[in-house]
Amino acid sequence: MIYTTYYDSPVGLLEISGTHEGLMAVMFANAKTRPRLLVPETKNNPKCLNDCKWQLEEYFNGTRKSFLLPLILQGTDFQKSVWKQLQLIPYGKTISYLQQARNLNNEKGI
Repeated sequence: MIYTTYYDSPVGLLEISGTHEGLMAVMFANAKTRPRLLVPETKNNPKCLNDCKWQLEEYFNGTRKSFLLPLILQGTDFQKSVWKQLQLIPYGKTISYLQQARNLNNEKGI
């Protein structure tokens, strides 16, 4: 079963989805199709969803620089390799799409 909760962040309402095994998605909630409601914490919410909300809160407050959440990556092998490589970029650093492609040994993957 996939669970969903919402976090009213400084950058907008975020929709957080996952299972008891891990986090599946954090994305901006679509204001046209989603009610602007904050879902209260429940004992049925997977721990990772609640952990995600407080880790995001710490991040936006400036006290967290990395996230410690179990992830469920769903996508192609290429997408999964990109997401894993993105996790290696240190806090406060940026890289170009070209550098990301080079890190994956696939310059055409830009």
